Amino acid sequence: MFSRLLRKVQRRKTDRDETDKRRLLYGMNEHRQQAPVPLTLAQSIAEGRGALSGSRRTTAGPAHESRSTMRLLELLWHEQKPVRRSAALALAGGDAVSTHTVDYGHFPTVFLVMLDRAAPCSPADAAGRFDAVVIALQLLLEQHLVELRGLCSMQFSFLSGGLYLALLATCHETIAAVRRLKAADLHPELCHLLHTLSELSRNGRINPQHITALAAATGGTLAALSPGEIPQFWHELSSGSAHDRLDLLPVVGQIGNRLATPFLLTTLHGQQSRVAAKIIEAIGRTGNSDTLETLSSLTHSRDRAVRRAAQSAITHIRREAKSHPSRTLLRPHDESQSHNLLRPATERPEQQHEELLRPS
Repeated sequence: MFSRLLRKVQRRKTDRDETDKRRLLYGMNEHRQQAPVPLTLAQSIAEGRGALSGSRRTTAGPAHESRSTMRLLELLWHEQKPVRRSAALALAGGDAVSTHTVDYGHFPTVFLVMLDRAAPCSPADAAGRFDAVVIALQLLLEQHLVELRGLCSMQFSFLSGGLYLALLATCHETIAAVRRLKAADLHPELCHLLHTLSELSRNGRINPQHITALAAATGGTLAALSPGEIPQFWHELSSGSAHDRLDLLPVVGQIGNRLATPFLLTTLHGQQSRVAAKIIEAIGRTGNSDTLETLSSLTHSRDRAVRRAAQSAITHIRREAKSHPSRTLLRPHDESQSHNLLRPATERPEQQHEELLRPS
């Protein structure tokens, strides 16, 4: 009796391990789709996931220029539904090793519906396929805005609770897909989403923690985009209403790209105290020592929050500069050729240069 029960438990464990292995190999959720993805296509999807996960660490170049990503986008129009679903899941998360799993959301299903609206047939080139994916994500973001507003008018029930969780999870996956693809053309929709979330937070029908998490994800996506590709964000931050500027603070709080320095300095003028302090903190995170003069002048501001933010930013920039001293990598035997050495563009007397290699 006991041995029979033990064999049954071991058989179930073996089946479960085999199922997990198939999910990792094929990049799919077998609770939703039983048919496997062919091994060669699964490998292409895994490579595409790896390329998209790597794109989160840089803002250089469109995502569709990667060969792996181009192949992944091409599979979104594959004739087999499991392949299309696995490719859609790869947009939302995962890397070359692990797949993205869907717990509550239904991103692959609704995304593929929107993609069919945007381009029923696969475009001829990679740029056309990327544009079609961006249009599908735009349609999906617009639908999320309508559904989020609709949640505020729903009466609580078991069904509405399920829809609530599914919508929030799908919103997060859509935002993640925008970030991984670096789809800067969608930054106006992301700004609109932040304004809508701020409005819904005052309604009180949606959990504030869920709104904060969704706003942080949206802000992180905007902050990860190239600063020169989000003009509407900078326009609203500098010229928008007081409420609109406050709505964009989740973005400002996550900006640390050095390329954003001139944009931050431009939008700093004429800001209310809370927004100005956040912008100054962002300037400090960039680590740009060229802003020290501006920050030093802000330490004499009448606003206490601005003074503190400026002092903190100056401390952060100086600490970063101290932890990365200038180094001379090679020193020639002929000292007359010292002008060929790699030196900082502007010499600072107080800055010490460490010589790593010296002649014998």
